[in-house]
Amino acid sequence: MINTEIQYVNGRRGRAVALHDGTVARVGDQIATRRNDPALRTTTGAKVRNRHAWTVTATHRDGGLTVEHSTRGSVEIPAAYAAEHVELGWAVTGYGTQGDTVDIGIAILDATTSRNHAYVALTRGRRMNHAVLLDPTGAQDPAEQLAQIAARPANGESALSTRARLHRAAGLEPPDHQNRRAPEPPNAASLAPELQAKIDKITQRLDRLQQRSPEHGGRSIGL
Repeated sequence: MINTEIQYVNGRRGRAVALHDGTVARVGDQIATRRNDPALRTTTGAKVRNRHAWTVTATHRDGGLTVEHSTRGSVEIPAAYAAEHVELGWAVTGYGTQGDTVDIGIAILDATTSRNHAYVALTRGRRMNHAVLLDPTGAQDPAEQLAQIAARPANGESALSTRARLHRAAGLEPPDHQNRRAPEPPNAASLAPELQAKIDKITQRLDRLQQRSPEHGGRSIGL
């Protein structure tokens, strides 16, 4: 497990607090909270939320933790919460880091990684980003692996792309979204001109995004 390996290399010592994933946390460890709890507030008033990352500053005899974050402040995590909803946070999933920025990002990619996921994982570091590509065979070229990930289509398919694909499968022309106007809201006439102009601009942008590219098989384009 990557988390425990990093913890071992860092040589953490002192009182250990058991976490829900079978690991333990000590002072200096990075942890992640995995459940929203509005009753837990930091010194700045921020709520403890799922996937928030923290640094442990103190461990308590009853199994609780004191943790802090550079912008959210510090908070004391009760023993019951720590035992059920806290895990080591040295290494987290790509979904858990989507809004984070770090000095150096290290992304672990494998044969199932989508290009969307790789993009998020490889743009977290402000100074540099590294990719570690897993290869059980030991025979693959890392550059080729990364190229395959970049060329891999997105895991998901939009509703518009699905409808277009089903139309084509049935021998029908898919609906044309290019010249299609969004329905006006019931109270459009009462909107201020400047607000209506903003709505029209957003609508035009959405119409452009909904257009499909024939050379990509009708799938929405994007990384």
